[in-house]
Amino acid sequence: SAAYNDNYAGGRLATEHLIRLGHRRIAFIGNTLFRRAEAYFDVMREKGLPATSFKDVRSFMREIKRFTAAFCFSDYLVLELYNEAAAMKLKIPRDISVAGYDNMDFTSLLSPRPCTVDQFKKELGAAAAEILMARINGGAVLPDRIFNPILREGASVRLLA
Repeated sequence: SAAYNDNYAGGRLATEHLIRLGHRRIAFIGNTLFRRAEAYFDVMREKGLPATSFKDVRSFMREIKRFTAAFCFSDYLVLELYNEAAAMKLKIPRDISVAGYDNMDFTSLLSPRPCTVDQFKKELGAAAAEILMARINGGAVLPDRIFNPILREGASVRLLA
């Protein structure tokens, strides 16, 4: 048995949210080897939209004018994007809408508060410990515990007319 957050569902939530608010030119920034990135590529393909990824914020910033929104692999990349945008005198979400992932504690300090995908970190840890204890004690195999992430909309994504 296993316990995990559904990264694919989280990636769909973020990408579909950006599209629902009118964004069509959405970049993915960061590690594309995770299910959240796979979801971005799938949703973009399903909607007939071009999918473009950048390995890091710096390479995205060179092309930023081509996009209305960015979906960042993690909130650490959101923080980096906020800093780079400020250095270029760009405003979020006026000039670029931003969505992140993980709902890290520091996001409450960012302005505007970023849109991010919230995972169940404490619950995941508790479920993993429960599964581990059951194995150690030779108990029954517990069913998989899959946690579905939640989108925290924040204020970093603007509605496009």
